[in-house]
Amino acid sequence: MSMAQFSTSYPKIHFSQPDGWSITESNGEKYLESILKPSNELSKPAFTNVIIRLTNDPSSLSLPSQVEQFLIRRKKLSKFDLLSQATDLMGGEEAIILDMAYQLPETLDSLRLSWQTVLEKRALAVQGSVLIEIILTAPLGEFSSNLGVFWQVLRSIHFGEDTNQV
Repeated sequence: MSMAQFSTSYPKIHFSQPDGWSITESNGEKYLESILKPSNELSKPAFTNVIIRLTNDPSSLSLPSQVEQFLIRRKKLSKFDLLSQATDLMGGEEAIILDMAYQLPETLDSLRLSWQTVLEKRALAVQGSVLIEIILTAPLGEFSSNLGVFWQVLRSIHFGEDTNQV
């Protein structure tokens, strides 16, 4: 799969954009998100996507503390299950990789609520006071076919001004 270079606005993070995937950026008060979605699914609900989220965290919690805080919040989801936890590298920084499953509402009609199982792979790393997350979420049947994009983004990511480090 050929990849084009993409950089976030601030803080400066560079990663390769997979062919056939579109990127939009979203800014919040304390975060910046680059949302990658298959170009042929732009009009579908946002279940299948890869998000690169940068959160300015002045508390500067350690990576294990960030993961612990995240899991406390995530365990509130319906039928949450932490499938695995491992370490890897993200742009040369230590990263913790979490594999999770949970249920989210799929449809809501007047008679019943339908649920679907969602799988999530999330890499978390800390650089200075910024928490960096790469997140793949997809319904059970679409997860494995999109897993390669998660790993390609993780392997291509680097920090700083120089875009020739990939």
